[in-house]
Amino acid sequence: MVHKLLLTGVSLLTLAMCSTKNMEKQSEVVNKTEDSRADAVISADSNEKNAVTETDAVPKVKTTKENSQTAPVQPTGNSSSVSNQNASAKSSTNSVQTGKRAAIFFKEGENRFLSEYEMNVTFKKMAEDSRCPTRVNCIWQGVATADILLMGTYTRPQTVKLSTLDMPAKGYSKSTVFNGYRITLVSVEPYPTQSKGFKSLSGNYKIGITIVKEY
Repeated sequence: MVHKLLLTGVSLLTLAMCSTKNMEKQSEVVNKTEDSRADAVISADSNEKNAVTETDAVPKVKTTKENSQTAPVQPTGNSSSVSNQNASAKSSTNSVQTGKRAAIFFKEGENRFLSEYEMNVTFKKMAEDSRCPTRVNCIWQGVATADILLMGTYTRPQTVKLSTLDMPAKGYSKSTVFNGYRITLVSVEPYPTQSKGFKSLSGNYKIGITIVKEY
């Protein structure tokens, strides 16, 4: 009888121990399941946060320096005024160029009608040439004077003297005004030398003059 009771007690103890182990195993499984679920939830939350960070990121604001480098330069002032200034500058340049004239050359004794100026010009003769000869030391440089006959279409002929120097006190003048044009002596050739002076060169001179509208 006692033996049966012992066997029964041992069996009950064994069953109790097995039941306890099974409950511990079930508890571990439940805990592992809950942990895995928590990890999954945390991972999902992290992914959502990253997605929000990537999609909702605030665009980078350019600094003042970057804006100054990339922003187009805006023209200042009225564009029409700028174009008017350019036009006036071109006009002034053209007027200066128009005022310049190439020299017109005449041989001594040559007569020519210049239709552009409605003027007849005759280089009558070289009246004087006291220019210092080449390779000679002189007190002063000297002067050359040409007699030129001018006649307009509707004006009487007039003989003028044009010189290589402007010296009003001695009656020398490089230019004169005739028929609304300023006529200027710009060159006299050839230049006298020690062997060939004014008398030797007489009849072989060549002058250059310019004619510019005076008013």
